[in-house]
Amino acid sequence: MDESSPYATPQAQLDKPVTSAPLLWNPDMAGVWSFFLSPVFGSIILQKNWQAIGEPEQIESGRKCLMISLFGLLAVSVMPKYLIYVYMAYLGVWHSSCQKKQTDFIVKRWGEDYKKRSWCLPLLLGLFAFFLFLIVALVIRSLAVPYIELLLNDLSFLSRFWR
Repeated sequence: MDESSPYATPQAQLDKPVTSAPLLWNPDMAGVWSFFLSPVFGSIILQKNWQAIGEPEQIESGRKCLMISLFGLLAVSVMPKYLIYVYMAYLGVWHSSCQKKQTDFIVKRWGEDYKKRSWCLPLLLGLFAFFLFLIVALVIRSLAVPYIELLLNDLSFLSRFWR
């Protein structure tokens, strides 16, 4: 049957053309560095990768991971010590929901043979930001923790409502 006929069965193009991979940071290494520098560092790297790939819904997902990571880091920096365990649990959740998602996407689309970006500049900036954050967090914590503990002690009157 003539393919230009208006009565011909429509043919779908099922195979997407394979495009070459943009220059990306290895998301697995972003996960490793996030263990030392926080998921905020890894979320920024993954966000930059999603922007280079050009997937709008993944860019939004990466932005959410970044915002949650920032909130978690700020909460841990001013809250009592036990929240560090919550943050470590979040690191595991971040790995499986954000980092592994990008690794699977890249491997499925381009395999392991994509061009990788250098880690020199991101690591230098990440280390600088990490130490700057530590200094700021120590100052904030030394100022805020006594007031937070005082507030928690003052809220102990609420326990009579649970009896």
